[in-house]
Amino acid sequence: MGSERKVLVFQHVDCEGPGVFGRVAPQACVRLSTVHPSKGLPHGREMAGISGLIVLGGPMGVYESDRHAWIAREVELVGEAVRAGKPVIGICLGSQILAAALGARVYPHDRKEIGWGDIELTSPSRRDPLFRNLPSPLKVFHWHSDTFDLPAGAVRLASSRLCRNQAFRFGERAWGLQCHLEIERADPLSWAGIYREEVEKTGAPTTGVDFGRDTDQHWPPLQPVAQKVAERFFSFCSGA
Repeated sequence: MGSERKVLVFQHVDCEGPGVFGRVAPQACVRLSTVHPSKGLPHGREMAGISGLIVLGGPMGVYESDRHAWIAREVELVGEAVRAGKPVIGICLGSQILAAALGARVYPHDRKEIGWGDIELTSPSRRDPLFRNLPSPLKVFHWHSDTFDLPAGAVRLASSRLCRNQAFRFGERAWGLQCHLEIERADPLSWAGIYREEVEKTGAPTTGVDFGRDTDQHWPPLQPVAQKVAERFFSFCSGA
């Protein structure tokens, strides 16, 4: 086993943590260091010393910098990490932040995608370092109301019935995942309680049948897939 590497995690809300990445990190000799952007973002020196960056989800929108002043700076930092060749993976809001950092438009979707539903992998995914040999369709958990245009030069890796841009890769070391591969088993029911008003307004789940029953059925088979994606991502985090 090699020496421990530091991977930075941008975590926007307490209830949306690194999940499977946190479980896999010790096995991969990776130390996760969590930053809460609303409380302060790292300086350039700290970013230069990381081996990778994970950008997690949250209920805010990339276009809401009037309400969340830190968003614009986070978008800048993610863009700088990509240009510096750091491995980056963005999940849900994180994928939207990555898309914005790459110059793409992020905006409210015309429908919310909440619950367990299929994503279909594209032909290019078969050659992708994270997505190769993954099953398709793949049942994953969704919770988002925003979407984004595919960044110029990016490769679409997955789509769903409600959202065309579910996953993409930019260059060789940056990935955006609109869906939540990272979740813990308790998250769907926990989020349904925390975001109760949204659930009631939307009539969620908008995909799938029931948060609890669907999670019992679909979370266990998702785990080996999610673990493989996490292991593959950390394999890129070879050093600062």
